[in-house]
Amino acid sequence: TSGRQDLKKTLGDDAADPFDIGAGLIVPANAFAPGLVYDAGFLDYLAFSCGNNVQLVSDGNCAWLANNGYQTDGSDLNLASIGIAAFVGLQTVTRTVTSVTDGLTNFSAVVDAPSGVDVLVTPSSFDLAQGESQTVSITFTANDNVVGNEWTFGALTWNNNAGVSAARSPIAIRPLQISTDAEVSASGTDGSVDINVEFGYTGAYSAVVKGLSPALTITENVDATNNIDVFCVNLPAIDHLRLATYDEDTTTPGSDDIDLRMFRVDDCASFANLTQIGGSGGVTSAEKIDIANPAAGGYVFVIDYYAAATGDSIGYKAFINFVFGDDGNTTITAPAAASLGTQGMVTVDYSSLSVGTRYLGIVSHQDAGGEKARTIIGVNTQ
Repeated sequence: TSGRQDLKKTLGDDAADPFDIGAGLIVPANAFAPGLVYDAGFLDYLAFSCGNNVQLVSDGNCAWLANNGYQTDGSDLNLASIGIAAFVGLQTVTRTVTSVTDGLTNFSAVVDAPSGVDVLVTPSSFDLAQGESQTVSITFTANDNVVGNEWTFGALTWNNNAGVSAARSPIAIRPLQISTDAEVSASGTDGSVDINVEFGYTGAYSAVVKGLSPALTITENVDATNNIDVFCVNLPAIDHLRLATYDEDTTTPGSDDIDLRMFRVDDCASFANLTQIGGSGGVTSAEKIDIANPAAGGYVFVIDYYAAATGDSIGYKAFINFVFGDDGNTTITAPAAASLGTQGMVTVDYSSLSVGTRYLGIVSHQDAGGEKARTIIGVNTQ
């Protein structure tokens, strides 16, 4: 190729981005004079694990790390690269840099801002002797050119007056227009749920509720000899589809192990073009498969015996929820508009649900162009 701009992704003709290319060419000689380094020790990585679903220590130890200044947000791990996977309008990250340059050196920031994002570095210039450190804040603010749900890239480079290598940090940011709860739950025939929402833009906003719809409940047994139950339903295009089982609805709650699979077919009569579209296989029977906006057609639901806590069979309930339109059993209160960098609350009140099943609904969070995020609402009336 004639240059880096001609590089392509491994599959297809899309242009390569920094996730494909990396931070740049490796220049081994420059590693002996990096100018600045970003130190991250063992406790920094333990704190990182506390906030990123890979927790390596107890909740008490995580609290101790947080109380002693260790960062649990992955964006604040003291790495040379800067990444924010869910950027909602405004966020500040911190980095601590340490000079490994002889003598007193001045370092100054040069920013190549990601498209649609303004970047402010504080302080943007400082003097450090060898071995001294400086903590800096890097504030990212969405501007009018921000594009939601697409990664955008830039860099922060520390130039110096000592003639050693500049220290360059790649920046990768994925802006979101709306950040909200993925799912909220409640119980009882009457009640309410609160949904947190954070805005990464200023403009029109509406929250539209669909459901709450009662489940089609299947009560069966599955065992080691006849180890799957299969059901097929022809559906029109709907807003949301869920197949779920719950630990408390099996013979030995919390100990039996059921797995789920879901397939798409042209229709249930022919089973033509059978294609798997979802699966859930945890170590208990708390399993669920969600399909947003499923197209019209046949849907095959498979409840699979994996292991019973006692004996060779599992009694279970499976719940299939079809959400389409407003069932008329809810009222919703929501912010009137979105404002960049602010948080709001959506409250859904529900009433007069029937006893003995599980209801499902969604809240569609929308701007002037349509849905930008959705929250699932589950209500147990058993």
